[in-house]
Amino acid sequence: MSQLTGVNSIMYFAPTILVETGLGRQAALTATIANGVVSVLAVATGIWLLGRFGRRPMLLTGQIGVTVSLVLIAVCFLFLPESAVRSYLVLAFMLTFLLFMQSCIATVFWLMLAEIFPLRLRGFAMGTAVFGTWTANFVVTLVFPPLISAIGGATFLIFAAINVATYVFYVRTVPETRGRSMEAIESHFRRQSAA
Repeated sequence: MSQLTGVNSIMYFAPTILVETGLGRQAALTATIANGVVSVLAVATGIWLLGRFGRRPMLLTGQIGVTVSLVLIAVCFLFLPESAVRSYLVLAFMLTFLLFMQSCIATVFWLMLAEIFPLRLRGFAMGTAVFGTWTANFVVTLVFPPLISAIGGATFLIFAAINVATYVFYVRTVPETRGRSMEAIESHFRRQSAA
């Protein structure tokens, strides 16, 4: 689900997205550098936040942040005329998206993968989860260019809808793991699956 946020469509296709807004190709390539800078700073911030806040609140806050950012990107595409203002607003919302994604969702995702699987299955389960993550990445990367060509900015509304569903899933299923031992987490999942 972390891959279905649309993060890699923004990471991989930022110049294409910015060119679609009306920004020149060279300016779009230069502006994309900000994606990398924000991502690195956001991950460092997220690692710091993990020690101070629970995983669940960070994950849910990240989901809200990326969903709102995607809706705002779509609004810019759909309702603003092609201009430098639209281009820079889309860039600002892309950076806001990355801030929430990399500081909240990505850091929690990779940490929780290591926490939630029982010890006897951890290696296999981690391998399966990472395989699923890269498979979802592949699908998003394959589907995004035709979607953006066919429906333009409405593509971001599709990602926003997926993120709303993801938020609901997280609210219903993701436990707080901060401050809990691996055994306590395993016991929680056993009780939950028995219920």
